[in-house]
Amino acid sequence: MSVMVTNGLFTREDLDAMPEDGRRYELLDGAIIMSPSPGLSHQRIGMRIWRMLDDVTQDTAFEAVAAPWDVEFGLSVLEPDVVVARTDAMHERGIHGVPVLVVEVASPSTRRLDITAKLSVYEQSGVQQYWLVDPLVPSTRVLELQGETYVEVAHPSGAAMIDELRAVATGLLVEP
Repeated sequence: MSVMVTNGLFTREDLDAMPEDGRRYELLDGAIIMSPSPGLSHQRIGMRIWRMLDDVTQDTAFEAVAAPWDVEFGLSVLEPDVVVARTDAMHERGIHGVPVLVVEVASPSTRRLDITAKLSVYEQSGVQQYWLVDPLVPSTRVLELQGETYVEVAHPSGAAMIDELRAVATGLLVEP
């Protein structure tokens, strides 16, 4: 289960001082959140999506990166399962600016935060698409920023999910 430590606003420096103990620590609106390491089904689907996105981003101005990799959003430093951003915006510790796509694979310990607080951070920060993956079904809610609000534009599931997500990602990453 995720645990929120709420005795004051924490900073990036506090996050960096967390122990290397196999748990995932993130900073969400100034609060430290701890989650256990993801399970096997979570890892399998996350890596399938990363491989597909890595393939789609070849010969483009974008790159797909799998967790662990921090992305800073003001008072939040989150570790999405997969991030897609412009290659020229990436540096060793994160991204200058906002990624175009963030993927979160739901776990029992993270599901509530993925669909509430993290969704809000990504939406307010201007992340163009947010994919919420349920590894148990499997299915993915594809949310796209329209104005200042996410709207569900696709919900692929089952055996065709990765192929449908490939088409969505290809459309997202086409340069104007």
